Amino acid sequence: MLWISDKQDAFLKCIAAEFPGVPHRYCENHFFRDLAKPVLDLDSTAKKKMRGILNDGHGGPAHPAGLRMLEALGDVQASLTRVASSGKGGPALDLLARLKGFIDRGVADQRESFSRVRQYTRQVVPMSEVA
Repeated sequence: MLWISDKQDAFLKCIAAEFPGVPHRYCENHFFRDLAKPVLDLDSTAKKKMRGILNDGHGGPAHPAGLRMLEALGDVQASLTRVASSGKGGPALDLLARLKGFIDRGVADQRESFSRVRQYTRQVVPMSEVA
């Protein structure tokens, strides 16, 4: 058994008390929304793209929002890597390096979940093409 939430304190306390020892996972959409929030607050273009990914529903079973968000975060990681390798320094670049670290750790933490989602999409897509 596993339970998933957006990590609201009330859910965490109540469910943990009612079902001790049952593992908890952070909802992927909420995780990515919270992870991307600092960047999105500063970059309206990125904010629109990320919001579109989470809300458009156009990926269907072959390309769900979580995987599309992972791809978008990969683009952000690549951009932050380019900025870091520019040789420039300063407080803004230090903050961007910290952000990249958060994204790297978050994506690494969710790697197993994404692997399961990819496996699921490989199984579902052929079935949906037949229907």
